[in-house]
Amino acid sequence: MSDIILEIHVPLSASPQDDQEDLSWIDTVDDHLASLAGPAEALDDSEEWHTEEGQPEYLFFLSNASEQDLISVARDVSHLPGVPSGVYVTLNTPDGDMGEGRRLDLATS
Repeated sequence: MSDIILEIHVPLSASPQDDQEDLSWIDTVDDHLASLAGPAEALDDSEEWHTEEGQPEYLFFLSNASEQDLISVARDVSHLPGVPSGVYVTLNTPDGDMGEGRRLDLATS
């Protein structure tokens, strides 16, 4: 099971007037992932990232569980207070590049 890495992609606002955007939800998600009792667990630190199109996103990483369990945790994250809409995941391998892998929209998975 440890050969799956799930990336949770949370869109960030790209408009200049949103420089004051409340990002406290990032700590909420980090705390939630740190408190997981298993089987999924947070992997590495979360970080800001940009898509190939230049859209800013914030990424969180999970592993050590089945695909179904990882997606369930990601779905929970997408419903935490303050988390922006449009959250999706990519399923990757440890040697894959960020953002690559199979993409799933949480609304339809």
